[in-house]
Amino acid sequence: MTLPPPSEHFQGKTVVEHLKEARTRGSIASTEVHGTEMPGHLSAGADAGKEMAIFLLMLWIILPHFLTLQQTGMLMIIFSGGWILWKTTRSALLGWARVERLHRVIEEERWEIEHHRSQEKEELTEMYLAKGLTGKLLEEVIEVLMADDNRLLRVMLEEELGLTLEAYEHPLK
Repeated sequence: MTLPPPSEHFQGKTVVEHLKEARTRGSIASTEVHGTEMPGHLSAGADAGKEMAIFLLMLWIILPHFLTLQQTGMLMIIFSGGWILWKTTRSALLGWARVERLHRVIEEERWEIEHHRSQEKEELTEMYLAKGLTGKLLEEVIEVLMADDNRLLRVMLEEELGLTLEAYEHPLK
């Protein structure tokens, strides 16, 4: 089987090379800022609580040598409020940045579908050939997917970029 010559859309790469690059872009766009072991709001809350406990313990050990007990308590309350505000705001900003990355990737793919349909069809054909579909079945699957832009976008996000949007909880949770 000979591969067709790369088009401008593929930037001089073959369809397979383009698909590998797209999958890499998708994995970068979907990275979790709080780590991969336990992503989500529970992990972020546990990390923030741990850091706060360590800082409060350090303040409790150091400050009584320089301030009265009442001043130390007041300073710790102020520090705690500021720390909670900082961690919440930082987490929200990182969450929004992640949503923006995902939206940018989705919009890039939507633009490609609207402006480079033939190349998207080539990519889709290559992906389903790699899955073992051939002949009439392959043609029918490709035609069904190409007929609906929304379905095509979802398939390209999942198959080409490796993004499963339902798997992500909202980052501001």
